[in-house]
Amino acid sequence: MKILSIDPGDRTGFAWLDTDYYTSFRSWETISIHKAIDSVRRELPSVSTVVVEDFIISSETHKKSKPQHWPLELIGVVAYLCRSEGVLCVRQQPAQRLWMDNDKLKALGWYKGAKKATDTQGHADDAARHLGVYLGAVKQDQDFLRRLCEWSN
Repeated sequence: MKILSIDPGDRTGFAWLDTDYYTSFRSWETISIHKAIDSVRRELPSVSTVVVEDFIISSETHKKSKPQHWPLELIGVVAYLCRSEGVLCVRQQPAQRLWMDNDKLKALGWYKGAKKATDTQGHADDAARHLGVYLGAVKQDQDFLRRLCEWSN
């Protein structure tokens, strides 16, 4: 099974995994909604599931320094493309990613982390977190959980 995970925002993070070969993992970021949509269109034919962080509008949303419409638009496009291609689209709450902390990402070899203060690899890491949550907590993939336990020892 091939899974694409997306952390939408001004910078959109992506993570991709082939669960048949757990070493086939990659993650990346894009800096515009157009490049993010291009990434989704390029990857969609090869995946069976897309996991995307949902965007929750709250009383704090209007206090953000940047407009927050890009994540909403990207989520809508992703949902539409998935439906058009018959790909399962799973939305996760932002806080769900917290189950996959940095130590788990590092144990799996998925952690990119920021190398300096101006780096923004956190978005790719957050996409990887959502991917891990889907496999471990939602799907309860026993092979993934076993590998996570082995890699963390």
